[in-house]
Amino acid sequence: MSETTHAPRRVRRGVVAAYGVIALIGAAFFALSFEYDFFRYGDQVGPGFLPRVAGMLALLLGIALIVQEIRTGSVLLGDSGVEEDGDTGMSRASMIKLLTVFGLIILAVLLVPVLGLIPPLVLLVGTLTIVIERMPILPSILVAALAAAIAYALFVLVLRVPIPMGVFEGIL
Repeated sequence: MSETTHAPRRVRRGVVAAYGVIALIGAAFFALSFEYDFFRYGDQVGPGFLPRVAGMLALLLGIALIVQEIRTGSVLLGDSGVEEDGDTGMSRASMIKLLTVFGLIILAVLLVPVLGLIPPLVLLVGTLTIVIERMPILPSILVAALAAAIAYALFVLVLRVPIPMGVFEGIL
């Protein structure tokens, strides 16, 4: 029986800090959600529903990720298959990807009042999966369509609120 050797694992402090920020933001959303009703009129979702549920999920996810990073460390030097640059922890390629993603998200948010929620969401997810993640076109289209269906179901079926339609209001 032969023993296998594994690369040394180390805890990445920056990653733990990032997960901590996720947990803190989740805790803040959860705590502040109690200022609003969880349900309205008996069975209708109130304004406190989404921040309470999302805040709790973000808090739990952040804590779970912190525990995982501390317990198992990290085998990879960087994320997304990009090696770390010196002590900065982020390569030029990673920085460009990050700025591109933030720019696309801001653009999508700015387009929501004009085009409604679904078209910018489909464009955002499609662009991210094709350009940033470099997925093939067909799976990217399927992922974008799934995102649109989930957003529609969340607004219309779960929350029972009108979905933002932008210029398509009254047409569709």
